[in-house]
Amino acid sequence: MTQRNKLVFINCPFDSEYRDLFQAITFAIIYCGFVPHSALEEINSGSPRLKRIVDLITMCDYSLHDISRTELNEHQLPRFNMSFELGLTLGYKMATHKGDVRLLILDGARYQYHKSLSDLSGCDIEAHGNDPESAITQVRNWLRTCQKEPLAGASYIVKSFRQFALELPATCDALNVDQDGLMFTDMVYVIKSWLDSNFPIA
Repeated sequence: MTQRNKLVFINCPFDSEYRDLFQAITFAIIYCGFVPHSALEEINSGSPRLKRIVDLITMCDYSLHDISRTELNEHQLPRFNMSFELGLTLGYKMATHKGDVRLLILDGARYQYHKSLSDLSGCDIEAHGNDPESAITQVRNWLRTCQKEPLAGASYIVKSFRQFALELPATCDALNVDQDGLMFTDMVYVIKSWLDSNFPIA
């Protein structure tokens, strides 16, 4: 049997209001020994955004989709990006018969998706309640089902995340990284550096 890669594609909002959730999800993925990827990591690559997204979907064995932000914007239009990328992933999975592509679909409230994406009825969708610590629990529990090796409990990861958040300004200063407007690649770097310092591998 081919060994699975541990690459996780994150499909979520990128606005400032979602920043804490995005940071918590990324932290949990790295803490659990997986490698997060986002379309943001190649934002200035010159490659069309859609191509970057499709490349990530096909490259990563694991895929996390947060569809909680479909509310109307200031133009009274819903946000379809996350649902669109989820559709691309499901289409790829079905078209290539890759039934083993592991998905986690998150929403703000349980069954909220029934109002805007009823075709997902019957799928297991987890609700994080817009709470970063709840999102960490959902991500950890999902990744635990995806591998045989044990993982730290959700409460331990949440505790570590709280400490990381407190020490984030000092960590960024030590690494010469600007905390304001932290880019995705910088965020991954900061999280890995903090974990390496606090949980060194023997």
